Amino acid sequence: MTTKAYIALGIALAALLAIWSGISQYRLSRAELRTEQFRQAATRAERLAAEKELQAAAYEEKIEYLEAGIEKLRTQAKENDERIRDRENDVRNARSRVVAVRRQGTKPANTADVCEKLTALGYTCEGR
Repeated sequence: MTTKAYIALGIALAALLAIWSGISQYRLSRAELRTEQFRQAATRAERLAAEKELQAAAYEEKIEYLEAGIEKLRTQAKENDERIRDRENDVRNARSRVVAVRRQGTKPANTADVCEKLTALGYTCEGR
Protein backbone atom coordinates (compact mmCIF):
# COMPACT_ATOMS: atom_id res chain seq x y z
CA MET A 1 0.00 0.00 0.00
CA THR A 2 1.08 3.41 -0.73
CA THR A 3 1.23 6.34 1.58
CA LYS A 4 -1.76 7.94 -0.11
CA ALA A 5 -3.79 4.83 0.58
CA TYR A 6 -2.74 4.91 4.24
CA ILE A 7 -3.64 8.57 4.47
CA ALA A 8 -7.01 7.95 2.78
CA LEU A 9 -7.64 4.99 5.04
CA GLY A 10 -6.71 7.11 8.08
CA ILE A 11 -8.99 9.91 6.94
CA ALA A 12 -11.82 7.47 6.30
CA LEU A 13 -11.24 5.87 9.69
CA ALA A 14 -11.18 9.31 11.35
CA ALA A 15 -14.38 10.27 9.52
CA LEU A 16 -16.01 6.99 10.57
CA LEU A 17 -14.87 7.55 14.15
CA ALA A 18 -16.22 11.12 14.06
CA ILE A 19 -19.56 9.91 12.69
CA TRP A 20 -19.71 7.15 15.29
CA SER A 21 -18.84 9.65 18.03
CA GLY A 22 -21.54 12.04 16.77
CA ILE A 23 -24.15 9.26 16.76
CA SER A 24 -23.12 8.21 20.26
CA GLN A 25 -23.24 11.83 21.46
CA TYR A 26 -26.72 12.24 19.92
CA ARG A 27 -27.97 9.06 21.62
CA LEU A 28 -26.45 10.13 24.92
CA SER A 29 -28.07 13.58 24.76
CA ARG A 30 -31.44 11.99 23.95
CA ALA A 31 -31.05 9.60 26.89
CA GLU A 32 -30.15 12.52 29.19
CA LEU A 33 -33.17 14.46 27.94
CA ARG A 34 -35.49 11.50 28.58
CA THR A 35 -33.95 11.03 32.02
CA GLU A 36 -34.62 14.67 32.88
CA GLN A 37 -38.20 14.36 31.60
CA PHE A 38 -38.71 11.27 33.77
CA ARG A 39 -37.28 13.11 36.79
CA GLN A 40 -39.67 15.99 36.23
CA ALA A 41 -42.58 13.59 35.85
CA ALA A 42 -41.55 11.81 39.05
CA THR A 43 -41.36 15.14 40.90
CA ARG A 44 -44.83 16.09 39.67
CA ALA A 45 -46.14 12.68 40.70
CA GLU A 46 -44.61 13.04 44.16
CA ARG A 47 -46.14 16.49 44.57
CA LEU A 48 -49.52 15.20 43.45
CA ALA A 49 -49.23 12.21 45.80
CA ALA A 50 -48.48 14.54 48.72
CA GLU A 51 -51.55 16.65 47.87
CA LYS A 52 -53.72 13.55 47.65
CA GLU A 53 -52.41 12.33 51.01
CA LEU A 54 -53.37 15.67 52.58
CA GLN A 55 -56.82 15.42 51.03
CA ALA A 56 -57.17 11.86 52.27
CA ALA A 57 -56.19 12.95 55.79
CA ALA A 58 -58.82 15.69 55.69
CA TYR A 59 -61.44 13.20 54.52
CA GLU A 60 -60.45 10.78 57.27
CA GLU A 61 -60.93 13.55 59.84
CA LYS A 62 -64.35 14.33 58.40
CA ILE A 63 -65.26 10.65 58.44
CA GLU A 64 -64.23 10.32 62.09
CA TYR A 65 -66.22 13.42 62.98
CA LEU A 66 -69.30 12.16 61.15
CA GLU A 67 -68.98 8.68 62.67
CA ALA A 68 -68.83 10.25 66.13
CA GLY A 69 -71.97 12.23 65.27
CA ILE A 70 -73.69 9.09 64.02
CA GLU A 71 -72.79 7.26 67.24
CA LYS A 72 -74.19 10.14 69.28
CA LEU A 73 -77.41 10.04 67.24
CA ARG A 74 -77.66 6.28 67.74
CA THR A 75 -77.30 6.73 71.49
CA GLN A 76 -80.00 9.41 71.49
CA ALA A 77 -82.24 7.19 69.37
CA LYS A 78 -81.83 4.31 71.84
CA GLU A 79 -82.68 6.62 74.75
CA ASN A 80 -85.72 7.90 72.86
CA ASP A 81 -86.78 4.32 72.09
CA GLU A 82 -86.55 3.48 75.79
CA ARG A 83 -88.64 6.55 76.69
CA ILE A 84 -91.22 5.60 74.07
CA ARG A 85 -91.38 2.06 75.45
CA ASP A 86 -91.83 3.46 78.96
CA ARG A 87 -94.61 5.74 77.74
CA GLU A 88 -96.24 2.84 75.89
CA ASN A 89 -96.12 0.79 79.09
CA ASP A 90 -97.59 3.71 81.07
CA VAL A 91 -100.39 4.10 78.50
CA ARG A 92 -101.03 0.35 78.48
CA ASN A 93 -101.19 0.26 82.29
CA ALA A 94 -103.50 3.28 82.38
CA ARG A 95 -105.80 1.70 79.82
CA SER A 96 -105.93 -1.55 81.77
CA ARG A 97 -106.78 0.39 84.94
CA VAL A 98 -109.51 2.25 83.08
CA VAL A 99 -110.91 -1.05 81.83
CA ALA A 100 -110.76 -2.49 85.36
CA VAL A 101 -112.60 0.54 86.77
CA ARG A 102 -115.24 0.28 84.05
CA ARG A 103 -115.79 -3.39 84.89
CA GLN A 104 -116.46 -2.53 88.48
CA GLY A 105 -119.28 -0.39 87.33
CA THR A 106 -120.37 2.94 88.67
CA LYS A 107 -121.47 3.42 92.22
CA PRO A 108 -123.81 6.20 93.06
CA ALA A 109 -121.96 8.79 95.06
CA ASN A 110 -123.19 11.75 96.92
CA THR A 111 -121.44 15.03 97.50
CA ALA A 112 -120.24 14.07 100.94
CA ASP A 113 -118.48 10.95 99.65
CA VAL A 114 -116.80 12.87 96.84
CA CYS A 115 -115.68 15.65 99.22
CA GLU A 116 -114.35 13.06 101.65
CA LYS A 117 -112.24 11.45 98.94
CA LEU A 118 -110.97 14.84 97.69
CA THR A 119 -110.02 15.84 101.23
CA ALA A 120 -108.15 12.55 101.66
CA LEU A 121 -106.19 13.40 98.54
CA GLY A 122 -105.37 16.89 99.85
CA TYR A 123 -107.87 19.00 97.97
CA THR A 124 -110.47 21.32 99.44
CA CYS A 125 -114.12 20.72 98.85
CA GLU A 126 -116.76 23.42 99.00
CA GLY A 127 -119.75 21.19 98.43
CA ARG A 128 -120.17 19.98 102.08
